[in-house]
Amino acid sequence: MNLLNMKQKNAERSLRDVINQKLHGAANTAKDIQSLVTLIDATSTIGDINSTTNTYWQSLVAAGGVFAAQGVADWRHEYNGLKNRQGNPDMLITTQTIFEAYEATMTPQIRYTSLDTGDTKFRDLEFAGAKVRFDDQCASGVTYFLDSDSITLFVSENVNFIYNDFVRPPDQDAKVAQYLVGLELSTSNRRILGKVTGQS
Repeated sequence: MNLLNMKQKNAERSLRDVINQKLHGAANTAKDIQSLVTLIDATSTIGDINSTTNTYWQSLVAAGGVFAAQGVADWRHEYNGLKNRQGNPDMLITTQTIFEAYEATMTPQIRYTSLDTGDTKFRDLEFAGAKVRFDDQCASGVTYFLDSDSITLFVSENVNFIYNDFVRPPDQDAKVAQYLVGLELSTSNRRILGKVTGQS
């Protein structure tokens, strides 16, 4: 039973990794979950609405540059642009490189309050009240601006991280089961989602 529990936990971790890869996938198939790459964009078709011809359905996409020189200014401009569209970004997702570049801008703000220990690392970072997180699957040079009021990960109530029955394949002396989940990423207001691209 301990071996089975271990394999189940490994399967759960593997499925989480697959879901994360699909959430950041640039070339997902029709049966894959909708990705942030195409959902937060100014040209792709989402929900049968072509955002090239229907500009109200375009996310706010801006080109950035070298983070040390203009990264915070790029983020500020994107954030203010989304606020102007009645958005309220409450989470930023980016790469580890950009996250660390943003963290480096905070280093001069550190103040030491103890003579016994020194700590130059923040536990959490925020930008204008929005949580800043990094993900190793995030596309290079991209920062997503998410508004939790307009983006939802729907989970099927009938296929919500469940195992089906164990069966014995005809060519194996073992039993196998599938671990299943039905998901889709969706938005109710694409205009208040955004991303900054081309950061380094």
